[in-house]
Amino acid sequence: MLPDVPADRARAVAERARAALNEPFLVDGLALDVDVSIGVAVSGGAPMDIDSLLRQADIAMYTAKERQSGVEVYDAAADGHDRGRLVLLSEFRRGMAEGHLVLHYQPKMSLHTPTVEGLEALVRWEHPTRGLLLPGDFLPAVEQTGLIEPLTDCVLDLALAQVREWTEQGWEVPVAVNLSARSVHRPDLPARVLSALATHGVPAGMLRLELTESALVAEPDRARDVLTSLHTAGVSLSIDDFGTGYSSMGRVKHLPVSEVKIDRSFIAEMATTAEDAALVRSVVDLGHELGLTVVAEGVEDRATAAALADLGCDVGQGYLFAAPMSAAEMTGWLADRFTRHPG
Repeated sequence: MLPDVPADRARAVAERARAALNEPFLVDGLALDVDVSIGVAVSGGAPMDIDSLLRQADIAMYTAKERQSGVEVYDAAADGHDRGRLVLLSEFRRGMAEGHLVLHYQPKMSLHTPTVEGLEALVRWEHPTRGLLLPGDFLPAVEQTGLIEPLTDCVLDLALAQVREWTEQGWEVPVAVNLSARSVHRPDLPARVLSALATHGVPAGMLRLELTESALVAEPDRARDVLTSLHTAGVSLSIDDFGTGYSSMGRVKHLPVSEVKIDRSFIAEMATTAEDAALVRSVVDLGHELGLTVVAEGVEDRATAAALADLGCDVGQGYLFAAPMSAAEMTGWLADRFTRHPG
């Protein structure tokens, strides 16, 4: 792009480009702010093919994203780690396009009646050589890139197609889909969600979107606008991993959410740690005061389930009830549940 330019001058050009792109764009009367990250690679006069140079620039760009520095010049010392991540992202993009992403489902059960309150959709990657990969193996890298939005759309599409299939079998079970912090701040998210619901003919009330507390910290006003649009359309909203971030019931009460999920770390220790038991009790009480459903994550044994029920917690999720299952396995599980508990 810039012949015979040393690294420092290339960085200066990138900084000027970034400054120009960071100016607000006026679109249909709205001022839009765009964050830009730029990676710089310099051939140094040595022979280098275009693909290698672009790969180095790509690595530098991801480094700029991580450090939130705006511009970074390729550093060979960081290539080992970043190259592996770059390969992973390339494989993920291809895997998503080729249909290698699948959803597993874990039930959310009433702690007071034998009722299936809903299911949570959990994404998995059927990697052609590494086998079934869990979110922790690929989501951290994906969330730093623009791939998180196509992933969100893919998961919505898979989940709603499955909801439609189960509904046609007579099982009306709401399904929850997790949102990244980046998705929560996208003004086009409500339109994308409504489009997916319409495509599959699924009522908005059959979908619940779960967001973490951290998603509410950055640009809370924009997040509130997006969530309000979803709520107005009839989509249910939930705060996931409550208690581990920077949120509070004071913040939650100003958001159109209907559910809070207490993080599993507090549930695991509530039987032996007074502080965790007190936190669970306070979340349950305050949640009910605000008219929210309270869900406990990570319920592993009957004693914990009984203790939660005594505190008035509404719903439990965890291996006591069922591990995450493939769509086919969950179909069999639902058939058995609805046969034994038709209501």
